[in-house]
Amino acid sequence: MLSAPTKSGPGLLGTSAVGVGRRRTTPTAVWTLAVAVVIIGVWQASGVFANPIIVSTPIAILESIPQTFFHGPQGALSSALGSTMLDLLYGFGGSIVVGISIGYLIGNSTVLRRLLDPIVGLGNSSPTIALLPLFIVWLGFGIASRVLFIFVVSVWAIVINTSVGARIAHERYRDLKVAFSVPPRKYLAQVVVPGALPYVLTGLRIATAHAIIAAIISGSELGFNGIGGLAAQYGSQFQTADLLGVVVLTTIIALALYKIIEVSRNRFCRWVTYE
Repeated sequence: MLSAPTKSGPGLLGTSAVGVGRRRTTPTAVWTLAVAVVIIGVWQASGVFANPIIVSTPIAILESIPQTFFHGPQGALSSALGSTMLDLLYGFGGSIVVGISIGYLIGNSTVLRRLLDPIVGLGNSSPTIALLPLFIVWLGFGIASRVLFIFVVSVWAIVINTSVGARIAHERYRDLKVAFSVPPRKYLAQVVVPGALPYVLTGLRIATAHAIIAAIISGSELGFNGIGGLAAQYGSQFQTADLLGVVVLTTIIALALYKIIEVSRNRFCRWVTYE
């Protein structure tokens, strides 16, 4: 009677088992970098036959950024960037304060939720870009119109996500509040506020993109101010490399803001697992 071998030999089964055990997957970052290199390489190669007015090359774009950072139409790129960041500071900063405050109030009060939910839904679904001419009539072409436009565009995502998070946290731990006789203020500060924080940060990520888009649109529509005005100026003069340089710089700013929010999420929401 044949007995089973005590050790797996170099047969097919043993080899495949060892191979599967030692197999390693390529990190996602490597694939992302490889795809980016291929795309940039093809893009750069297109400059040999493509019209530079229609499609510029990555090298030309990177060269245009330092050239226009201190020299450009209607002030340098650095000046335009400073103006746009100031608009974002006032408009987006105000939307964060107001949006989080109203969101927590709606999430913790049934009465306020019934009163304000229709207003929030109407504001979120309305074509906000159509309000820009109205802001011009009210406030003119100055910084006030740009700040108000950025505020209105970005506040709704913060309100909605904060209110949903506060409501979920409030209802999930309501029994603990009754069982341990937790005072309302302590329950709000130590349970509801941190429980809704992941939703708040998600709303901030969404609102960041909306705020940057609103800053560019308001800058191009209100007196060619800031990054938006500079992009419109380059576009009207067919300076494609400079225009795309502005786009690249704006994308870098957006990615930096996303990274700040992501670091804050990992720092203050350690109990949440993101896959």
